[in-house]
Amino acid sequence: MDKVIIAGGGLAGLLLALLLERASIDYVVLERSSVAKMPLEGGGVIWITSQIQPLLQQLGLLDNLRNMSKPMTHFTILDGSFSFLGYGYHSLSISRPDLYNFLFWCVPVTQNRVYWMLDELLDKPQDCPDVEDWSGVEKAAHEMCEKYRLMKSPLDGILLGELFDLTPHGTIIALPREEGFFSTWTRGKVALVGDACHK
Repeated sequence: MDKVIIAGGGLAGLLLALLLERASIDYVVLERSSVAKMPLEGGGVIWITSQIQPLLQQLGLLDNLRNMSKPMTHFTILDGSFSFLGYGYHSLSISRPDLYNFLFWCVPVTQNRVYWMLDELLDKPQDCPDVEDWSGVEKAAHEMCEKYRLMKSPLDGILLGELFDLTPHGTIIALPREEGFFSTWTRGKVALVGDACHK
């Protein structure tokens, strides 16, 4: 293999670049943005689950990543159940811009922030390509926040509405979790990873 071309310097592209670097495989990252930095405001919370953490540990990144993220130590789930058994790692929560900057610079930082996420079960499964129109995602996000303002948060004595009010306006987003089934992820020497798989 002469050289791997990575189209896009997003999270998946940067992680792939790190893997290739450790494997001494020649590569180039092509990114259309002239500034290699995500905006400080914007982008949702990333959950780093137990499936990916062994890889980050092998790369020597996990300890630093833990220092700049928040462990997900418990869940508050209505009408359901959840078990921590058999995972071996607590999931970590971190903002997308912070994770991007971490992968880009691989320098540990500490931020005193609260990351939150609100899931809502829709009336029917969202199977691609027949998904609901999410063109007004910003409006949908704020309508959802208003709906749950009086619900208690996992933080003692704090309502979800108080978290909403303290969150910078541009960082509240709504993301549909579409259930897509793709039979083809690769063609020849091209493979889709990350956001490219569903955009």
